Amino acid sequence: MKRRVNVSKKVMASAALTLLLIGCGKENANVAQVKLGHVVGGEKVEEGNLDFKSVVGLVKNGRVFCTGNLISPTEILTAAHCVSTMEYSSKKEFSDKAEKVQRAIRGESEGQSLTQDEFDQMDKEGQREVIKSHIYKIMERDNSEIKIHFGISKPGGKAEGQDIVESVELSKLAGKLIYTGYFKHTDLANEEDNSLSYKISEDKAIIHLSEAITDIAPTPLISAEDQAKLMVMDARVTVAGFGRQIDPRMIQIVESDIQTLAFAKIFEKDPEKIAEIDKKLGQLVGMRAYFILLYNNSGDKNQVELKMAPHDNQDDYHLFVAPEEKVLKGSCYGDSGGPAFTRLENGEFRQIGIITSGTFCGVTTFVAPVNIDLEL
Repeated sequence: MKRRVNVSKKVMASAALTLLLIGCGKENANVAQVKLGHVVGGEKVEEGNLDFKSVVGLVKNGRVFCTGNLISPTEILTAAHCVSTMEYSSKKEFSDKAEKVQRAIRGESEGQSLTQDEFDQMDKEGQREVIKSHIYKIMERDNSEIKIHFGISKPGGKAEGQDIVESVELSKLAGKLIYTGYFKHTDLANEEDNSLSYKISEDKAIIHLSEAITDIAPTPLISAEDQAKLMVMDARVTVAGFGRQIDPRMIQIVESDIQTLAFAKIFEKDPEKIAEIDKKLGQLVGMRAYFILLYNNSGDKNQVELKMAPHDNQDDYHLFVAPEEKVLKGSCYGDSGGPAFTRLENGEFRQIGIITSGTFCGVTTFVAPVNIDLEL
């Protein structure tokens, strides 16, 4: 899972052009030369690599959907949006949750019933409390299905995990947004619901485990002192996760280009131009096939080095990009909750942030800063 951030067509086109430059280079280059990792632009983490042993996958239905980091024998730090719904990106997403809530109120899943008339006769605050209770129960039930995967995974993100999740603790803001984000779509919304909004810096949660992990060394959080010293412009960090190799929107862009060229070919009379269109179509069809292959085979543990970049909201989050120009490197769908590591002078890794979101896979990576004084 990766929290979606609106991205303009200009940014998407720029990313598409970058991929074309990387993948094609010379005119006759093979599309298979596109160099992308599952953390986009990264390298696969081998089973014996001790630096990333603490990086874990959150698994549902046999697939990794988010990433986390073991910060103590009984605690995994991840993104709050991996274990809760704070915002609804579509009407369907909200309507699906609303239907779950209504079923719960009617007792279809709880063994207790509350008729619609009884609910309607409650005052506004009473209705809100009933709904909040069931939103929390639904979240608890959903999180009870999460399993924790240690090690690497199989192609496609297939993985088995351990059933060791005891509870989930959200940041204070995330704990409010699970309710306010819901009420904003109803006539029960109050002033607080409409005033609170998502903040990257608060997109954090701790998964408490029912048993201690003794065979894997945790990667702890950085000290506030080291954080202040190391987190400066152009500072290098390593992000790791089980995410996708490529942004699915890249496939959509290529498919759109194929349709545009195919349509243009219908009305083209010049044989040379038709031949040129056919050549471009062939390249694009090959690129689409390769991108689909990359996407479908995503999901094993990868890591990549990024550098800190300036932006206008340093108090809320860190922004990281590829150290080189015209190269796609960074997080993608499934990397959410994964760690951003920095290496201390003694060579040890420390976690300095949580991957939360980005504008486009491999273009920018947004990181919620954390240190040893972490408070949720």
